[in-house]
Amino acid sequence: MNTGIKSEAMVKNKIFIRMINNDWVDVIKEVNANSKVVLVLYRLLRRKFLNISIDEKTLCLSTCLLENNNILFHGDANYKYYQDISFEVFKRLDDIKSLSNKKLFYRFCFAGVYSDYFTNNQEKKELYKKCLISGLRYFRIKYKKGNSDQTLADYLLGLIHMSQYYLFMGNIEKNNFFLNKVSNLLKKGSGLNENYMAFFYYHYSWSFFERHNYKKALSVVNKLLDLKFSALSEPIILHAMNIKCAMLYALKRYDDCLDLANTVSENSKKIFSINNQDVYAESLLNIAKCFIKRGNNLLKAKNYAQNAISILAKFFLGHNIDPSQALANIVLGEAYEQSGDKDGALNCFKIAGEIYESVYLDKVKNNIGYLKLMEKIEKLSLSKKIKIKSTRRRRRCFTSPA
Repeated sequence: MNTGIKSEAMVKNKIFIRMINNDWVDVIKEVNANSKVVLVLYRLLRRKFLNISIDEKTLCLSTCLLENNNILFHGDANYKYYQDISFEVFKRLDDIKSLSNKKLFYRFCFAGVYSDYFTNNQEKKELYKKCLISGLRYFRIKYKKGNSDQTLADYLLGLIHMSQYYLFMGNIEKNNFFLNKVSNLLKKGSGLNENYMAFFYYHYSWSFFERHNYKKALSVVNKLLDLKFSALSEPIILHAMNIKCAMLYALKRYDDCLDLANTVSENSKKIFSINNQDVYAESLLNIAKCFIKRGNNLLKAKNYAQNAISILAKFFLGHNIDPSQALANIVLGEAYEQSGDKDGALNCFKIAGEIYESVYLDKVKNNIGYLKLMEKIEKLSLSKKIKIKSTRRRRRCFTSPA
């Protein structure tokens, strides 16, 4: 029995060594083939965090798990691992910055860009931003000197992650600036494998969507969907279909949006594990939005939105974690508003506002979605006050001796 346990541990250790030694662009393929190993590695890492100092091997394992728990790529990814690792390692950002392996350190920083809420400490945030900028410069210099497919891929991924940093900061102009750089470099040669090519298209389409260029956004996401994927890459396909739904909705193609959202809903239940149902929740929201826009099935729309809110709270391990949770409450609020329940609508919109404020902190006033939501809340609150005053005047009239 002990021999079997040792043998299993050796196999998993070998897989881990392959993971952490892989080039950046090949890591995802490795974990797709061995995603169950990630749980074992996560437990190992949690034990290592009990130590006061972090060595290079711990940083290597941290980077490996951050990269491999990106929710776009495989059904066994668990956002809890991503949150925990980001939080624990970023607490020691000053310590790990001094390690000699610069490529690993910068790779770690870029892999953690999605945990933008990891600290409220402004000094830490500024240090992190400087690390990202230094990392991008590091990969650019390597590419200029080496001019190989690998150095190009490293630089391209650095640009993509940098674009995401600015997207989370609400700076759409800089987000698009870095993605345009990627687009121009890709014209000179591929540089990215299948997964990361999809990764780029995914974010590039969303950048056009944020600037309301919906037709261009749709054409870019269609390029992603035209890529020939293996079965292991299906999660990112479903995520792409979800954002395509958002574009079809914006273009007022509600029937097409509803059909595609139903397809995502059915397929995501088959493909994703219990840990990775955010794409399912988003498909429910797309269905609810179409029902609301049509003005029918409002009860179903409410049920779908409430179900999505519950799923996202479990997935993100909290209520004020991700902007998609704000969107879910906005959709529910619109369902209430459409059915004439202004109190219910206002309550949902205020919850959505609190989520935006919790996620974006001092940057919230740069967020277009938040600003539009505040206008909606103000308008709805004003209409309620006018209605109350009008009702009071009528009551005085009815009770008047005249």
